[in-house]
Amino acid sequence: AAPASTLPPLEVMADICAKWAQKQGRERGFSCGQFEADYVRKQQVILARVGGKLVGFATFHASNGEWMLDLMRWRPDAPTGTMHALVEAAISAAKAAGATRLSLANVPQNGTWLGRKMAARPGMTGLRQFKASFGPQWQNRYICAPGPVSLILGLTSVAYAVHRPGPVVAAAQTALPARLAKAQLLAKSGPLDGFEFETAAQSCEAQTEQTSP
Repeated sequence: AAPASTLPPLEVMADICAKWAQKQGRERGFSCGQFEADYVRKQQVILARVGGKLVGFATFHASNGEWMLDLMRWRPDAPTGTMHALVEAAISAAKAAGATRLSLANVPQNGTWLGRKMAARPGMTGLRQFKASFGPQWQNRYICAPGPVSLILGLTSVAYAVHRPGPVVAAAQTALPARLAKAQLLAKSGPLDGFEFETAAQSCEAQTEQTSP
């Protein structure tokens, strides 16, 4: 397994995704990535080959100092340990690129009601075991809502978006400049006038430290 040195073989990767979906079920959406050529071109791609044949790949979102796991796809006949090799190669590649942190994304938390419900779903227990094998530093993530009803409705909406995603539309990327232009216009006049915006989001912990008396 190694980083893609040139433009990744997108057609072969698409074929792997199709075979993966036939066996694993359809791709999920919302917080789970979906394969789309233009989307993948913007990511760090790690490829696994056996005898020159591509058997699996993993993609990562990359920013200054951090990589985060997104897609993991493999052929049905990929050797056992292929995905472990991909993550190991990604860790080495991220370190070589100057990243100080690599995230394997979220898994259900043990010991909670929601964690037990999610862990009971097919593949979830194995997913946590897979990520735990790399000795990660676990960090809690939270869902906030003004009340229990809003929380349930929000979780239901998220679950629906994950398990019933719409089609991936590459053209949606072309609409981004128009949305940005509208946001810039609102920032110059109207309800956002006078506000300042940070270029990067801060963690809840950092915000608490700055706003607490």
